[in-house]
Amino acid sequence: EVVDRHLDGALAAAVGTAGELIGSVVHEVGWAKPYPEYAGEPDMDAMRANYSYAPIIGSAEEAISGGAVAAPYLSDEVFVGLVLQGPGCDYPSHVHKSEEIFWVTAGTSDWQMGDQWRVEGPGGVIHHESGVRHATVTRDEPLLMLFAWVTDPGCIPVIVRRCARCRNRCRGPGSRPVTAIRRTGPGCVARGATDGSAPSACTRPRWGSTVPTVWPDRVVVRRVSSG
Repeated sequence: EVVDRHLDGALAAAVGTAGELIGSVVHEVGWAKPYPEYAGEPDMDAMRANYSYAPIIGSAEEAISGGAVAAPYLSDEVFVGLVLQGPGCDYPSHVHKSEEIFWVTAGTSDWQMGDQWRVEGPGGVIHHESGVRHATVTRDEPLLMLFAWVTDPGCIPVIVRRCARCRNRCRGPGSRPVTAIRRTGPGCVARGATDGSAPSACTRPRWGSTVPTVWPDRVVVRRVSSG
């Protein structure tokens, strides 16, 4: 398991306030693999074998793992947790409705947003606006991050397979192919369209700022009872 192999080393290398926060809560959380619905797809099986996440604040019914894990603190307004991505792990291009922020505490990785790629290391902050396709490819060290979904915390990410608008494949670092938009029905799952139109994720989004455009004015968090 990626947690058994890499968590201790990543914690020892973690930097910044986010790293201190992770260290203070890591023993309270449970870890799970996302995307059980993609089991059997070779690229997703490889990713899931080298990736895990741990909710800190979230809903009572955590859907991304299929209910395999629950957050120790409950809120219907935000989804906050940890990500541990092992070395050489390709998290394919995907989209979701929520606005998302990552705080990198350990590890250097290649990050995709739209058609652009950049490198981020410890201390980096990555902001994904709603509906923008993005991906993460780790290098030779594990990646440990704090994440927050600050809008639509109950949404489900969708792995991108083919762009419905341009029919092109986007390409990652070193000209490696990266998958594009996947559909599961007549509507566009990335934006919930019902007319078959392509999502805004097919456009060429610019890099977002490191500060989210929407923060809840007040977040209610409830500690889960241990009794």
